[in-house]
Amino acid sequence: MSIHELNRAKLQERLQELTSRLDACETGSETWTQRIGPDDGSVRQGGELLVCADQTPETMAEVPAALSRFDSGTYGQCMLCGETISAARLERVPTATLCAGCASSVARTRALGEETRMDIYEKKAELLARINAAGEERHEMLPELQSLVSELESHGNTISANLKYMLAELEDEAREADMDNFPV
Repeated sequence: MSIHELNRAKLQERLQELTSRLDACETGSETWTQRIGPDDGSVRQGGELLVCADQTPETMAEVPAALSRFDSGTYGQCMLCGETISAARLERVPTATLCAGCASSVARTRALGEETRMDIYEKKAELLARINAAGEERHEMLPELQSLVSELESHGNTISANLKYMLAELEDEAREADMDNFPV
């Protein structure tokens, strides 16, 4: 039996266990904790999500999601970079959606703290607004945008498609401006 088949069996067993625990909660044989959060198949009462003690909403969502990745053929593929997640990692965490490298990057980003992340994103929004308002001379802001991209990458952030597009656009405009300055 392959590691994927073993993981699928583990996940199906875990889903049955979670479903049984949820049923036990609904019949009152287990205690509830109250959490505010997304609906994941648990019971909602008065706008609050009720989850059995020691059972997180993430678990209830992760197991069926992992099983559906088996069906779609994407199980074991990193959702960020597309690389194969190592068998050892999948054995330890059968619901893993990220390879070790991307998981580490995400953890570093989370470790930055909300305040630091917000500072970086505010700086990004402010810079993009200034670039969009700059008109024909916006290519002069290329070094500032490159610096921001470097800062984002140094903190383990993924660079968004719109930021990559803006960077490429400004690089093209800067090259065109340089060509206009050469005598013919």
